Amino acid sequence: FANANSGTTVNVPAGNYALSLGELTVGGGANLNTIIIGNSPATTIIRQTIAATRVLNVNPSITANVAVELRNLTLRDGETPPGNGGGGAIYAGGPGNSLTIVNCRFINNRSVLSDEAYGGAIDFNGGGALTSDESRVGGERAGRRGTSGWAYRGKKKFIGRTNPSSLSVTN
Repeated sequence: FANANSGTTVNVPAGNYALSLGELTVGGGANLNTIIIGNSPATTIIRQTIAATRVLNVNPSITANVAVELRNLTLRDGETPPGNGGGGAIYAGGPGNSLTIVNCRFINNRSVLSDEAYGGAIDFNGGGALTSDESRVGGERAGRRGTSGWAYRGKKKFIGRTNPSSLSVTN
């Protein structure tokens, strides 16, 4: 439903959601704006169970002007697929895109399958704006040249091993 309808808000009740069919995808095509809201990061947990599979791929078609917001979630145990960029939990970015993360936790996500792996938790690549408020990373890993927490690629890359209470970056 969310991928076919722009302006969708998805409310995810408290629970431990084990992904067993691959990564979740949101954004692109007809869906330009999506908000996903959990109960709290302590009680709404989305966990990847398949090896070499990330948790969430935002806008895999790289459509311009896609906006996604995540609130009150934990994304854990994701791993970047071989030869498929970084971001064990989230891969996102594109012209005019925005990803807003509020009160989320990232735990044990990995981007280690190549030396060029960026962002154990998030790889934001291709332009746009990444905004985070009150979100935390912990236990993330990335390749030898990557950043363990978040990577913003474009004109600059940044942030490894930090837990900013507020972060906003625009390219």
